[in-house]
Amino acid sequence: MTMMTFKIFTLGIILFYTLQRLSELIISRINYKGQKHPFDRITLIFHLGWFVSILIHILFSISAIKHNEIFLILVLLTLGQIIRLCVQWQLHPHWHIGIFPHPEGHLRTNGLYARIRHPNYLVVILEIFLVPFAAGAYALGIILGGIHLFLMYKKIQLEEFYLCQKYLFYEDYRRSTKKLIPFLY
Repeated sequence: MTMMTFKIFTLGIILFYTLQRLSELIISRINYKGQKHPFDRITLIFHLGWFVSILIHILFSISAIKHNEIFLILVLLTLGQIIRLCVQWQLHPHWHIGIFPHPEGHLRTNGLYARIRHPNYLVVILEIFLVPFAAGAYALGIILGGIHLFLMYKKIQLEEFYLCQKYLFYEDYRRSTKKLIPFLY
């Protein structure tokens, strides 16, 4: 793969994720018109900075990654997309990106939610690490991935606080399932 082909390929990946995030914002606004938490803005600003930093790396980088590495990254990103679609389908029409539970939503404890409480956040965390890796930006992926892990930890804490307030049995569900990784965490 030539350097120009690699740059076009990685720009295509970034375009895909940009369009996906924009569509998620639109879907979220359609599905949830309630109160916004200030932390939602922090997450949005982080994602904007993430996109810009990857674009800068792609435009000014002179390194490419190996074919076997890009193949593995694409397989993991594709698996993430499948999980995301399952989450959105399972929560439809109450899926949204905010912290507050949807007022008309119901607690899901089946499907993916039988194993982990936050499958969509797992996908987002993987993407925050893997998309920069696909562009050959390993240091950027590790640094921004670390920052995002901290943000997701805080977001999950806040979201679970509100879920406990809305659903009396959420605490029991919380004790019986893992946060992000089945059987581990």
